[in-house]
Amino acid sequence: MSPWIPWLYHYGVGGLVFLACLAIACRSGAVRFRHRPDRLLVVALCAGLVAFMTIHAVWIALVKG
Repeated sequence: MSPWIPWLYHYGVGGLVFLACLAIACRSGAVRFRHRPDRLLVVALCAGLVAFMTIHAVWIALVKG
């Protein structure tokens, strides 16, 4: 089995859950994009997810050689 299949599943399903939770937070008013701290929080969360996905992908690529 390719090591990329679990990676795709992990970040595919996890990404959908992440986006769903972010949408719920926005709709409930817990996150307001008019306030700078809230915008920075959302950017930091998204950047962290992308950074972790990238690091994980690099590790897989290095191991597979």
